This record gives sequence, C-alpha cells and structure tokens, in this order.
Amino acid sequence: MKKRIIYIIIIIQISATQALSQQNVYDIVDAFEKVEQNQEQRIQNLTSFDNILTIAYQKVQSHIRPTITIVQQEVQNRLEWNQTTTQNQFPLTTQKWLDLHNSVRDNPVSIHPDLVRSAQIWATHLSENNIKSWTHKRDRSQTNSYNYSQIEGRFKDLGISFTSINGRSFSENIAYNTVKCVTQNCDKELVAATDKSRTFFYDREKPYNWSHYRAIMQENFQYIGVGIAIKNWRYHIVIHYGTQIQSPDQQLTQK
Repeated sequence: MKKRIIYIIIIIQISATQALSQQNVYDIVDAFEKVEQNQEQRIQNLTSFDNILTIAYQKVQSHIRPTITIVQQEVQNRLEWNQTTTQNQFPLTTQKWLDLHNSVRDNPVSIHPDLVRSAQIWATHLSENNIKSWTHKRDRSQTNSYNYSQIEGRFKDLGISFTSINGRSFSENIAYNTVKCVTQNCDKELVAATDKSRTFFYDREKPYNWSHYRAIMQENFQYIGVGIAIKNWRYHIVIHYGTQIQSPDQQLTQK
C-alpha cells in the first residue's frame, strides 16, 4: 500500500507541473481501473484508488491538492457508474454505446451518473407513451423535432446544468426501432440493434454533418449517459451528452 501511495503521489506531482488536460485525467484513472477486467474487479480497483488518493491528498504540498481532487472526482464518477450498472438491465448495450463513441472520437467520453439518470427517465417516458425516436420535445403537439430549450428544461428539472465551452453544453440522441427478444432481458439483441443505429447516426450522417453525428463527435462533450427502455418489442435508446456538470443554478447554453 505504501509503495502505491508513493507511486501515485509521483504521478500526480508530475501531472501538476503541466496543464492537466481531461485526457491526462482519463489516462491516470485508466491505468488503475484496468478496463479490460470485469466489472467487479474494476470496482475493487477504483475503490482502492479512491482510498489511496484520499491518503495522498494529506501527504502532498497544498499546490498539488487541486490536481488530486480533479483525478479523484473522475475516479468517483467511474466508481458510481460501475456500481450503478451492476443493476443495469442492459450492460452490454450500454458498454457498446460507450465503445462506439470512443472508437471514433479523438478525446474519449465517460459515463456520468447524472446523465444516466436523465437519459433513463426520458427513455422510459418515450417507451411508456409510445413516442417515436425523433421526438426530442416534451409532447406530440410541438412540430419541431429538436427543441433545445425543451431539452434544457428537462435537464433543469433534474437539477443538471453544464459549463458552456465555446457555446456548447449538451445534446441528445435517440434511437428507436423494433427488436425481437430471445434472451430474457434482450441485452444481446439490443447490441445488434445498436450497430444499426450507429450506422444511421454516424456513417449516414457524417457526409452531411447532421445533428446526430455532431453530437457524437463534439469535442467539448466530456460525458454521456445511456438510457434504455423496451415495450412491446420496441426499444428506445437515449444518449445524453454534456460538458462538465455544474451546480443546478448555473445557466445552460444550447448546443
């Protein structure tokens, strides 16, 4: 344990001598999370890392502590995500969406539990009310498909707001189609459906730089949340995107 604490302090001190980018944070946490391991092992790794960072915080000089706080926040986000998805009915599909995004982005996104919550609430709403995928608005009476003020309102209702980076803060993608479930919870079948949605969102829209593609590729987005609901063999997959999550009273900026 003592050797690991010393090792982490050295890493943090080196990182603190430079401008710590989000990618630096991901790389540091990736080294300890060991994403190739199973979920239970990742939770153990992250819990251990979180404890070590708490100890390291007390042992470093004060100007190093903000860097440790930034890294620890990412550790805690991932730990909460891994713990949440132990209850997730669709872990394979969720992981597939995360992998699909990070396979085409220069800067990876990670799962944020607040966006998982917001995406799941909206996916459940769409599914229970049999609303088609392109309805990003609150109700059927609105004529425009994307209404960013309405999307903003749904985030605010949940106390979620974001830091604006170059006028970019949030977005939403929704996949909707039928799926024939053979397994008990339909997770494996949804993975295949995800491939079809990815083709639509990414490959078909890339030449035209349309909205689904832009949301996937927006470099200022740091986090996503995946919500999934199925009713009568129809699925809704909601992806919520955001920059850094801020306090509830901070103003959102339209994507």
